[in-house]
Amino acid sequence: MILESDDWGSIRTPKGAVDAFHQFNIDLSRAPYHQYDTLESPNDIEHTYELLESLEKKINKKVRLTLNYVMCNPDFDQIKASNYQQYYPEDFRTTYSRYWGG
Repeated sequence: MILESDDWGSIRTPKGAVDAFHQFNIDLSRAPYHQYDTLESPNDIEHTYELLESLEKKINKKVRLTLNYVMCNPDFDQIKASNYQQYYPEDFRTTYSRYWGG
């Protein structure tokens, strides 16, 4: 079985933005894209691996997952510093480092 999954390493909403929406009483319950749009954690990847491993044993077939990574994300700090007039990219490895320490 081959699974292909896209947008790994992608962050479209700055860290803490969803909390800020809630502070201003903006209801995101009908906007699952904004509720769940976040960078996967090392735990997420580990649990995905464990799930696929158990599936492989259950169906007695090889399971392969291709993770298609986004290579850069918005550099929200630089974009804000430009008064939202310029787009600045950030390498996805830098994003991981900021969010998860490596």
